[in-house]
Amino acid sequence: MKKKFLAVTMAVLMLFSALFMQGCYGSYPLFKKLNQVVGSIDGRWGSTAVNVICWITFIYGFTLLVDLFVLNTVEFWRGSDPLAMNDGESETQVVSYLGDLYKITATKNRFDVYCIDGLRKGETASMVYDPDTRIWRGENGDVVQELVRIGQDGMVEAVN
Repeated sequence: MKKKFLAVTMAVLMLFSALFMQGCYGSYPLFKKLNQVVGSIDGRWGSTAVNVICWITFIYGFTLLVDLFVLNTVEFWRGSDPLAMNDGESETQVVSYLGDLYKITATKNRFDVYCIDGLRKGETASMVYDPDTRIWRGENGDVVQELVRIGQDGMVEAVN
């Protein structure tokens, strides 16, 4: 069940990137902030050690993925950060991907994907951000999996 959820989550992320990021470079704000934090560590040995640890533990990789698939995509379509949306605001896009028609709705701290027509008709998946715990969760039916935690210092941490 967990493997199927991961596969669906990855498919949704690939769908976002293929459909919403055509020609979008993005500003990569989360990665830049992380890089500034690492660069501000005193002494070149300390900042170098933390830099290497961030690459080895895939912290940089997760940060880039969140920027690439979530923040830059929304920035491209809305012109602003999705976490800056106000309550009650939403934006909906209808896209066609591999013969299926999807409705993707972005609201404050949430992305909902619903297959309108095609082989996957009726299937849904969501990515939800909880500002209290600072965690992005993937939801697919009854399956909920924590994906990424954003630390108090802005660092992105993998959630096991």
